[in-house]
Amino acid sequence: MLNRFSIKIKMFLILIVTVLAVAVFTFIFFHTVESLKKYSSIEVNVEKLKSSMLMLRRHEKDFLLRNRLLYKDKFLQEYQHSLTLAATLSEQLKGNDYRGDEVERYLFDLKLYKDAFIKLTKAMSERGLDEKSGLYGSLRNAIHKVQNYAKEHNYTLLLAKIYELRKNEKDFMLRKKPKYVKEFLQNFNKLSSLKVDESMKNYLLEYKREFLALVEKETLCGLDENSGLQGKMRQNVHKTEHLLQVLEKNIANFEKKHEKNMFAQIYLSAFVAVVIVLFLIIAIANNILDSLRIFQQGLLNFFDYLNKKREDISTIKIDKKDEFAQMAELINKQIAQTADFMKEEEIKLKGLAEFDELTGIYNRRKFNDLLTYHINEFKRYKTEFSLIFIDIDDFKKINDTYGHAVGDIILQKFVQITKDNIRDVDIFARWGGEEFILLLPNTNIDNAYIASEKIRKSIENYYNTLIGSFTVSLGVTSITSKGTLESLLKKADKALYKAKREGKNKTVICKESQS
Repeated sequence: MLNRFSIKIKMFLILIVTVLAVAVFTFIFFHTVESLKKYSSIEVNVEKLKSSMLMLRRHEKDFLLRNRLLYKDKFLQEYQHSLTLAATLSEQLKGNDYRGDEVERYLFDLKLYKDAFIKLTKAMSERGLDEKSGLYGSLRNAIHKVQNYAKEHNYTLLLAKIYELRKNEKDFMLRKKPKYVKEFLQNFNKLSSLKVDESMKNYLLEYKREFLALVEKETLCGLDENSGLQGKMRQNVHKTEHLLQVLEKNIANFEKKHEKNMFAQIYLSAFVAVVIVLFLIIAIANNILDSLRIFQQGLLNFFDYLNKKREDISTIKIDKKDEFAQMAELINKQIAQTADFMKEEEIKLKGLAEFDELTGIYNRRKFNDLLTYHINEFKRYKTEFSLIFIDIDDFKKINDTYGHAVGDIILQKFVQITKDNIRDVDIFARWGGEEFILLLPNTNIDNAYIASEKIRKSIENYYNTLIGSFTVSLGVTSITSKGTLESLLKKADKALYKAKREGKNKTVICKESQS
């Protein structure tokens, strides 16, 4: 039955039943008992004092939670209100010949509580009530300087290390555990191995100082409710609340039990009302928790799928009409979208595993697979092909003279020129470093030589504004009946080596008889 209702309706049902139970109880109470003595003004003021204490705690918690000075002002206003109530209560107790000193001790401890709260608000203000103020703001400015300077000067490795420091910093701010400060300092000390200029060092030291200053201030405020200023304030709060409880108890005894024991009928009616309300609450709570458990398990399964802990993912099925079922419907759409996205990403990653990142052509692993395929095709259908090893002459000198960035540009330009001089069916791959390899399907060794020379001359005629011209050496071979992957590569490499020995900028053929 409950499955047909939303959580809001269920809560409203509890409210209605509770109100009805209270109404019935009140009716029986006023008809069973002729009258109840009204609470004296002393008891009323004790209740007001308790409410005032609750308001003080509320403003304290609001300040700690929201970091707004507005709640400090409200706290001080409520503190003055508590003083007024306590003074009134003290006069009333004295007028009734009450000789206890609980009110005076309460006022003393209440002042300690107020002073501790003021110290805490001051310390938290110095720490920063938001990310732009106080030590928070200083730390934020310091890390922005570090990151901006690092980006401007292309300190890529340093940026990666800084992200680790930021993680330690965020972990400390979130969890308030000293171990993250230790990890921060350990990671910071590792930066000493990096080569940076003096400005960067100064920015890093400033960042460290600001973080340690924030840690010191957080420690002063209290890393948890039992330490620092928070711990002291908590002790004062407990003393004050305890005194209030003692005061309430003693006043109750002093008034000689203002309220008489209720008749058995009152207790019975109260018991029945409570049982009914509790039964309904438990039934609805179990119903809601059941939806929550299903929803939680569905989310955990979803997260396991995201973390590759499971291969498939199913939708969250809640056969109810509550808010969890509505959320499950939205999550199910996200699950479907995420599953599709991850499949697409898997396809993309597979593609990245086959291509060289710099040049965009096949990598060595993919080329070996394709070469194996063509060797098998040759053995089955006698479909011949040729192989060309290409090496950029004196490439190390280019890197040493002009830098690796220019070297990368030359590699990319070489690939572009080569692709412009080969067919779409030809398979072009980066073998490693400045060494490349070409597989020419349906091409004998003579035609492969012609293609090689075409590439060599195109490279020779190219002029680069950065380094001028450069050349390549080429080793050519073709498949034979005894050819294997290892023998083919060995023959092409042998031809390339010979081209290098004979002065470079040359194409050399290695035929079967030469192997």
